[in-house]
Amino acid sequence: MSTSGALRAATHAKYYEQAPDRADGDLARSWITRSGNLVVVISDAKPGAVLDRAERRGIAIFHARLEPDRNVVAAIGRHKVLAFAGIGNPEKFFSTLTAAGIEVAERAGFADHHFYTAVQAQDLIARAQGSALMLDTTEKDLARLSGDPQLAALKARASALPVRLVIEEADRFRQMVLAALKRP
Repeated sequence: MSTSGALRAATHAKYYEQAPDRADGDLARSWITRSGNLVVVISDAKPGAVLDRAERRGIAIFHARLEPDRNVVAAIGRHKVLAFAGIGNPEKFFSTLTAAGIEVAERAGFADHHFYTAVQAQDLIARAQGSALMLDTTEKDLARLSGDPQLAALKARASALPVRLVIEEADRFRQMVLAALKRP
C-alpha cells in the first residue's frame, strides 16, 4: 500500500515531563500524552520521542488503522470518484480510498472543519458531472452539508466512505477499558 503524501509528522502529540505552561500555544494538542494511554493510528509511525517516552513511563501504546466499510467500497466498484474532504489531513482520506481499490480521478482538499459555500458545492458538482465521476467524501464532511439548502444538491449527490478504527491489540485495549470502567 502506498501512502505517499498521506503521512506526516505527528501534530497532535507532545510529551511533557511536567504539566505545560499555559502560555504554550500547543497546549490544546498535548492532552493525549498526558493521559495513561496512547493510540497510534498511522501504521507507518516510527519510534520517536513521544513513543519512546511513553513506553519508558509505562503508558500503554495501542496501534490502530482505519478500515473502510467493505460494502460501500463494493458499491463504488469500478466507478471513478472525485474525492473531497475538509479534514486535518485530506491526503490521508484520499490514500484510504486508493488503498481500498477506489480510483480517485480528482481530489479537492479543504482545511479542517471547512464550511462549504454554495459556489464550492456547485463547482464540485460541475466537475463531477463534467468527468462522469461519483462524489465521495468523509462522514464528517457529509454531515456538515446538512441543514443548508444551498448545499442540499451536493449532499444528495455525494456519498461517504464510512471507516472504523481497528485496534491491533483489541483484547488488551478492551481489558484496559473495562478495568477503567470498574474504577470508582
